Amino acid sequence: MKPKSARLHFYALLSFFLLVSYPAEALEVKEARWGFSDGVRYGHFNPVYALLYNDSKTENFDGEIMLRPGHFGPVRGVVETKKIFLAPQTSRWIQFGAMIDSGSQDWKLHWGSGPKDWHPMPELTSADDCWLVLYRKESQLTKIQGFRSCLDSFWPEHVALTEGVDSVFLDHEPDWTADQEKAFLDWLYLGGRVHLLKGSDSLHPNFFRKMKVLNGTEPMKRWGAGTIVRQSFHEFQLSAKIVQSAPMPFLPPPSHYHARQQINSSLVHSLAQSRPKPEHPWTLIFTLCFVYLLIIGPVNFVLARKTKSYRPGLLFLIVTISIFTITFYFLGRRGYKEQTLHYKVEYARSLGDGQFDVQSWNHLFVTDSDQYTLKQNSTSAFYGPLADSETNLGLVENGHGGQFTTKIPLFSTRSYLARHRMKTKKLFGEIVRRDHSSMVQFEIKKGPGFPKKISAWFLYNNRVYNAVDTGDSLKLMEQVASVRSIFGTDDYGYQFYRWNQSRNNKRDHWNELRRESRVVVHELAAELNDIDMRKKARNLDIHIVIRASSPDEWSNIDWPSPHKSVTYFQFTFPHEKR
Repeated sequence: MKPKSARLHFYALLSFFLLVSYPAEALEVKEARWGFSDGVRYGHFNPVYALLYNDSKTENFDGEIMLRPGHFGPVRGVVETKKIFLAPQTSRWIQFGAMIDSGSQDWKLHWGSGPKDWHPMPELTSADDCWLVLYRKESQLTKIQGFRSCLDSFWPEHVALTEGVDSVFLDHEPDWTADQEKAFLDWLYLGGRVHLLKGSDSLHPNFFRKMKVLNGTEPMKRWGAGTIVRQSFHEFQLSAKIVQSAPMPFLPPPSHYHARQQINSSLVHSLAQSRPKPEHPWTLIFTLCFVYLLIIGPVNFVLARKTKSYRPGLLFLIVTISIFTITFYFLGRRGYKEQTLHYKVEYARSLGDGQFDVQSWNHLFVTDSDQYTLKQNSTSAFYGPLADSETNLGLVENGHGGQFTTKIPLFSTRSYLARHRMKTKKLFGEIVRRDHSSMVQFEIKKGPGFPKKISAWFLYNNRVYNAVDTGDSLKLMEQVASVRSIFGTDDYGYQFYRWNQSRNNKRDHWNELRRESRVVVHELAAELNDIDMRKKARNLDIHIVIRASSPDEWSNIDWPSPHKSVTYFQFTFPHEKR
């Protein structure tokens, strides 16, 4: 064989082995979808589903898959990671919980460094609150006008991902995990509506374990702020017309209702202005400047005239400049009386028995450049960007044991949104007195976890009532006025903007923010009233909003620096039948 021919055969053989040894793309995304209704609700956490398949015949896939905004260029927002193990030739569904703050970005799933190790997500579309029909088998899935449908196995394991569901229609007991049952009951307790339909045996489903709360014989009953309705028709009879004509309860068609029980986002901008600022002793600095000019000017001149040699005067000038340079450095440096702080506004909705669904708007200020990990002692945690985030905030692991890891430069800030399921001692005991007709009397006993310093309001039928702390109970006082007459205008966002702008020159923004509660109460009153009006029910609910300091156990784990927080607790007491 000729040398040239031998080299060609060698290179061909080498190329063959290189191609064979190149690792194949083991992971494949068979399907990806947004939420229950193939759309998202902006400003909320949304479930994201992906069907993964390991097409390798011998290799396991054991690594991380990431959900990130943006195909190319810098990441805006956060990157969510999830650890996945997938055996050869197997597939499984996974679920993310993404905070969607705008519709201007593309999203993708990413799991490696290769050119094919990513999969584009479908285009973002906005979704309304939906009526959701849950099916047991994929073969049963049918399209019903005005309704969305999915398998019951797709129900999330965390209540934070159920915001887009208005009502659930169910004719069987789902085969759910304990976490899925908990998320469903939390969604119901917070104001969801479940309609129990008749099955193939013409009977309503019978539930076990924690789902037993759905059992009963009455046509309608309340549980927390939610409603359980036993309808008289089957699933195959389901239609928007028959649901709206059902006697209990009246259900309006889905609407663009994207702000259910949310604090005005303008509050967050005011929170961001509460960052600590260096408090330099300007009086001392200006006094030292005058003394410095006096010493190096007239004093130095007189000293030079009285000495025959120039050396003492030159030494005096050098010493004086050195001393004042060091003094000005320490008095005017960054970090003077500054410290790492965590500012937080929380909105906590009661889930009963001391459990709360907590959404918080957070603002961090740090004096040391480092990588920070934020984690709270909660059963579930979700982290995401605020609506005005413009940078890559870091990595998040949402769900059980969720945490947020971010790199924060020296003397800079990070703002983020968080959603937790938290626990504390019970704030309320039993109801002492309730008047159904005029609502002039309502009194409820305080529980062991009731905070010491509070401001409280009762919200009922578009009215705001003052509350007084009697020592062992919280009592409703006289009616203040209607929501509209208190705040004067429906354009409360603009009014708050004017209020916010007029206070920008205040030094202690945090105390101003803490004292100002009318915007939050207005927001909650308007939205809770809207919820009541949508139900078209005579028996309206009573809502209590309490502003207090955040419980100590709700602070970040291993966060040594102090934090300033205010929490708005919201309780709903179903109005009993007259």
